[in-house]
Amino acid sequence: MATATITDTKVDIELAAGQTTHRVWNNVSGSAVYYVNAVPVNTGSTTGGFNVDASFEVTRVWRRLTVVEKKEFPQSQTATTESEFELHYEVKNVGTKKGKFRARIGKVA
Repeated sequence: MATATITDTKVDIELAAGQTTHRVWNNVSGSAVYYVNAVPVNTGSTTGGFNVDASFEVTRVWRRLTVVEKKEFPQSQTATTESEFELHYEVKNVGTKKGKFRARIGKVA
């Protein structure tokens, strides 16, 4: 049975209308399935009002694998490797006004 978990990045990101941002989530599992959701955040104020109409779209999600070879000394015949998976994603503000979102990253393993 697969288990699912959701991670709240706890970082509010503000984008102008039409603007796109690229973000990276480090050290993800190589065998799990990930998905990203951009959840709009209330951006109002007591002086400016609380009328919010925000729309965000996750436009791309991809993984990057980096492998680094480690040798005890340059002429060594043996080596070890260290690998790391990163989750990259892009979010676009598809609304007509500036707005904030918070990324939520889901993992199914």
